[in-house]
Amino acid sequence: MPLQNRIETAAALVYGQEQAPAVCKEINRIIQQVRQSRPIELLREDFQRPADWYKEEIVYMFYPERFGTQNGQPNTFKDLIPKLDYLNGLGVTTLYLLPFLESPMIDAGFDVSDYKQVRKALGGNEAFDAFIAETRKRGFKIKADLVLNHVSDQHPWFQAALQGDPEKLDYFLIKHHPPKFHLISAKKGKKTAVYHEEDGQKSKRRIIFPEISDNHYRREVVDGQVKHFYHTFYPHQIDLNWQNPNVLYEALDIMGYWANKGIDIFRLDAIQFLVKQPGTHGEGSAETHAVIQLLSASLQAMSPRSVLWAEACQSPKELLPYFGEEAQYSLPIQGHGDKAMTRSDKVQIAYHFPMMPALWASMVTQKPDSFWKIINNTPKLPPSTEWSNFLRVHDELTLEAFSDPKIRKTMIETLMPKGEPFRGGEGVGGRLADFLDHDPKRIGLSYSILYSLPGMPLLYYGDEIGETNDRDFMLKEEQERKANAAKGGASANSFLDARDIGRAPVALEKLVNATRNPETHAGQIYHHVRNLIQLRKQEKTLVKGSLSKVKSDQGSMFSYLREYGESRLLIAHNLSGEESVSRLQLPAHIKVSQIPDSGLINLQTDKPVTFKTHPRKNQLEIALAPYQSMWLKLSPDQTSD
Repeated sequence: MPLQNRIETAAALVYGQEQAPAVCKEINRIIQQVRQSRPIELLREDFQRPADWYKEEIVYMFYPERFGTQNGQPNTFKDLIPKLDYLNGLGVTTLYLLPFLESPMIDAGFDVSDYKQVRKALGGNEAFDAFIAETRKRGFKIKADLVLNHVSDQHPWFQAALQGDPEKLDYFLIKHHPPKFHLISAKKGKKTAVYHEEDGQKSKRRIIFPEISDNHYRREVVDGQVKHFYHTFYPHQIDLNWQNPNVLYEALDIMGYWANKGIDIFRLDAIQFLVKQPGTHGEGSAETHAVIQLLSASLQAMSPRSVLWAEACQSPKELLPYFGEEAQYSLPIQGHGDKAMTRSDKVQIAYHFPMMPALWASMVTQKPDSFWKIINNTPKLPPSTEWSNFLRVHDELTLEAFSDPKIRKTMIETLMPKGEPFRGGEGVGGRLADFLDHDPKRIGLSYSILYSLPGMPLLYYGDEIGETNDRDFMLKEEQERKANAAKGGASANSFLDARDIGRAPVALEKLVNATRNPETHAGQIYHHVRNLIQLRKQEKTLVKGSLSKVKSDQGSMFSYLREYGESRLLIAHNLSGEESVSRLQLPAHIKVSQIPDSGLINLQTDKPVTFKTHPRKNQLEIALAPYQSMWLKLSPDQTSD
């Protein structure tokens, strides 16, 4: 189906058949406006860049003001330019810049007050443009947040609404009478608000932050009348009304503006919440998926070099619809001709959220069962799309995904004392190194697992040197958040955000010292991670290969096969703190009898591995030290068809 047809179909679903033609006309006007102002070098990349370029990316995420700080001072984008040398040396390819737009910074920048203005504290738009130009020279791609579910209460749209502007009032979800609701408190600290709608329907909505607020409405007086504004998250983040097409037009204009600045990946924040129909739980509605189709089709038409990344904390099967269907497009590129490409018609990338706690459960329990359970419940994706896997990000390590009470209890008892409780114990804030007891062997194992799996690996700033929790920073942010919220008139039960314990600045001196001193704690971790990144770049099997389980006679052995064409990599991880001598059951098409006497090489160390073969059972016996990982290359002459 051509892009235009997809736009028309999606617009009719969200805005109705009668309004759809006018909506499509305005969408096309915005697309043409963006294309007409598109820089020549981006048009060239629109035409030349492979449609699935993102599959080979290795992502590094950081707060621009906090990465590689000097003299205790926050960065501007100008300050970041010399620090690109460090990122080049590490080997990452995509830089995920955590929120950098104007914001009162009550939610670390996810409360946007101006969608087209870089924060003045970061140097403004001019400094950002210079930074982007330098990253492009060095071959980096750029990922940025597109926060479209809500705006800051200090955004001009909301401020105009408070003044009674009827056009801007319609940008928000408003009740004119106090919402009638009751709360349901479930086990594990979860809370749900059940709203009794005026038409008799009941809307059950999750309370995302039960420690902050016990409902989804903020009371304001507008022109002498009380109005209640809906918010999914914090009271200072007011949800937008996506059934008003003017909100869509604003979003497309914003997306086009940043696409023309050179943003390669747009992360769609909290994407499942966009359209909230009465009588529903307000997540993943058909209208929300239609809006995503509109955003995707418009972005392909405006900026074929760019893609969308979904942030939706749901199960793999629930996430699958966010990718949509595979679609073939033919797009005219000014000055270059038509560009034929195949992409999904919604997002192209999504976080594999359940994978993260599954990996942690496997490491904590020293058994890979949780990992294989998630793998077995992960559906096949459209060929052009990709998962992204991670161990830590700026958010909490979620604990709500565990249905097994024993595993959940073990995770809470193990991790909670090493971090800070979040969302009533549904998650825990903290750094990777703290959760792994600052043990370089365990930290190294965690990254050996991450970089050997399918999907785009994502690395959180400072974790590559074993950076630790900072409670003083968390408490400092609490006081600043409270003061900033007061300026906008928002109130909350608490302003402490446990996630801040892992969001502190990381000094440039620490980063540079790790590169220069491989014998130190930080240096060991850095050089191990750097080596893994280089190996992943060299071995296409790690990027494009399939994954299949390799059985072992040891419960703590986590082993699997990666295959791509004739290339095979046997991956083995010892999850325990004891030496493990394990027999690995190879699949029938790989014969242990054909492994030459010259042996196997562990790619991580480039050293030979001692092994035994058991041809009758087609088993390979290897010994792994505590928390050791091996990536063993089985060359084509060690396989049989």
